[in-house]
Amino acid sequence: MNGDPPRSAEELLERYAAGEGLFVGADLDGAELGGACLEGATFERCFLTASFRGARLRNAVFRECNVKSADFRESDLRGASFAGSAVDAILLDGAVLQGGELAGAFDQGHEIGRGDPWPAVRSGAPGHF
Repeated sequence: MNGDPPRSAEELLERYAAGEGLFVGADLDGAELGGACLEGATFERCFLTASFRGARLRNAVFRECNVKSADFRESDLRGASFAGSAVDAILLDGAVLQGGELAGAFDQGHEIGRGDPWPAVRSGAPGHF
């Protein structure tokens, strides 16, 4: 296991495939992770304004991350957690959201409480936790 943050989407995917599941401090601005399988992965203090479109992120943990403007459309986010993360303007159309946890995440600087809808739900996108 490598203690350094992955420097690219390709490196992150290679390390995940090799069994690594904890990624701390990654800066993957604009990375293309669409369709990737990152089930159960944990991201801590990462900057991930990336495309996860169609990704399998079941039970993934985004802890204290910046995922502002990230594209999660058509992704499997069942059981995912975003505690302490900035989730402003994320795209969620068609995402599977059941069982996820958004409590403790921040949207436009306001902390989201348990049972609150996904931020995009307020603008008409489907889905709730």
